[in-house]
Amino acid sequence: MCLLGIELTPRSEMVASVATVGTALLLTVVQLLRLTTFSSRGLWAYSKAYLVLFLGVFIGLWLYALPDYFSAADGISSQGYPVGSLPYVLGCSGFAAFFLLRERH
Repeated sequence: MCLLGIELTPRSEMVASVATVGTALLLTVVQLLRLTTFSSRGLWAYSKAYLVLFLGVFIGLWLYALPDYFSAADGISSQGYPVGSLPYVLGCSGFAAFFLLRERH
């Protein structure tokens, strides 16, 4: 592909795309920081919403994976992949739920 007399290879197209998206992201962040005032209340609200979303996805994915977990032999699923640690997942979920409920006010 030739653009403005410059021969673009797939690699140079990728570099140009990353540079364009990176520049747009940087300009957006700079503008956001310039126009935004931060408060601890907003940060707490964001952190709670993020934790709820993370916990929901975390639990949902593990519920989806439970049949493979229980049918695994020696920690390997029928597809040949190692399974995770259910006690670890329960501990992480409990820990996250504890902090979520602790900051409910």
